[in-house]
Amino acid sequence: MTPYEMEEQLKNLDARTTAIAQILPTLATRHDLREEFAKLATKEELRDEVAKLATKDELRLRTEALQDELRVRTETLQDELRLRTETLQDDLRLRTEALQDDLRLTTEALQHESETGFQGAKAHADRLSEITREQIRLLAEQMATKEDLRDLRQEMATKEHLQQLQRTLSAQIVALGASGRSKKR
Repeated sequence: MTPYEMEEQLKNLDARTTAIAQILPTLATRHDLREEFAKLATKEELRDEVAKLATKDELRLRTEALQDELRVRTETLQDELRLRTETLQDDLRLRTEALQDDLRLTTEALQHESETGFQGAKAHADRLSEITREQIRLLAEQMATKEDLRDLRQEMATKEHLQQLQRTLSAQIVALGASGRSKKR
């Protein structure tokens, strides 16, 4: 072995020793193991505890008893549930019938009211129609006829013509007055 290889071996050995030195304090000593061992149950204590446990026959009997009790409770609950369901179905049927009767009566009342209301509405509409016709007739009487409009247009045309004539005459009068003044001078 070369000196370098020996040195490497020594370094590896030193590293392992350091690792072991770190682990050693955490390991239990013989004294610690004896104390922990003393705390464990003895064979007699274990036998006593096992004797307290139920046997297979006792477990089977207890299981059968629990199954019987569970079956009885289940049957009781099923009976109660069936009775409550029947009661609720009867109650629901009665309420449904009552609601159907109420709905039928309400429908009949609404049909009667709508028929009566339509007759009243028709009478009201007839009255409104009559009032509207009367108002239209009164407006028609007050409105001018085509002939009245033609006469009015002619009258307005005549007024415009007169106004034009008046303007023309006024202009001529002014012109005559101006020419007469200029002659006097």
